[in-house]
Amino acid sequence: IKNKTGETHLLDKIKIVRYFPTKKEISIPKSEIIPLANAQSRSENIASYSAKKIDQGVETTIAQTQIITPIKTAPIDNRLEEIKKPITKKVKFPISLAINAGPDFNSTKKVIGGKSSLALGIGISIGLSKRFSVQTGLNYGTKNYSASSYDYTFANPSIRPNIAQVNAICKVLEIPLSASYSILDDSKNKINLNAGLSSYLMLKENYTYKYIAAVRADRLIEVTNSNQHFLSVVDLSATYFIKLKNKKFALGFEPYLKIPLSGIGEGRVPLKSSGISLKLNYELNKKN
Repeated sequence: IKNKTGETHLLDKIKIVRYFPTKKEISIPKSEIIPLANAQSRSENIASYSAKKIDQGVETTIAQTQIITPIKTAPIDNRLEEIKKPITKKVKFPISLAINAGPDFNSTKKVIGGKSSLALGIGISIGLSKRFSVQTGLNYGTKNYSASSYDYTFANPSIRPNIAQVNAICKVLEIPLSASYSILDDSKNKINLNAGLSSYLMLKENYTYKYIAAVRADRLIEVTNSNQHFLSVVDLSATYFIKLKNKKFALGFEPYLKIPLSGIGEGRVPLKSSGISLKLNYELNKKN
């Protein structure tokens, strides 16, 4: 294409030939082509700018997402296992302390009754279940009794026919070990049945041999820390407790019976004991 000066310029006039069924040629002037080209360029620029903005937004969002600390959650299976785990509680064994005092009767003949004396003691009880418990402690008392010469074992048996009676005063430390079963336990009362074995430690034994008058005068024999009888006495008792206003305390009455499995003391006599103890019981870990 040539302009007026005779120079050829491509943009003076462009003929765009499109083939239609009629095979007509359409001419588009330069003045219309440039604005269209500029519009297309602007559209491309806007699209490119928008794409960049979108990319920047996505990158910013990704960066922000990476900064956020994820919340750690336990797997569902683990949480279910935790729920299924049984709730365990610390088992507390009930512990109670007691002081006791009461008359003690001793005899070589009778199961119940005999010469009286005073017995004092302290004890501790540990509960193993709602109804079962074990008990031990220390009891101190004087065993006063009289025995015939045929109940008493002499070092020299030949003197037996010459002795009418033996009188004994023995200081004894008793160590009981027993188990208890509660047959009643309500808000006001409690009844325990107790059974066990006791050990007798003979601290001091005084024996008076009462001779037949025609033979000789009475003879006194003293023995100290010579005889110990471990787990040699059957101990049977029952305790009735009255619970006081302060729930930690209870007042108890305990009749008992003690039967030896072997001879007791220097003379190895069948010494039987009975009596009743007055108890004051204090439960350590019970709420008031």
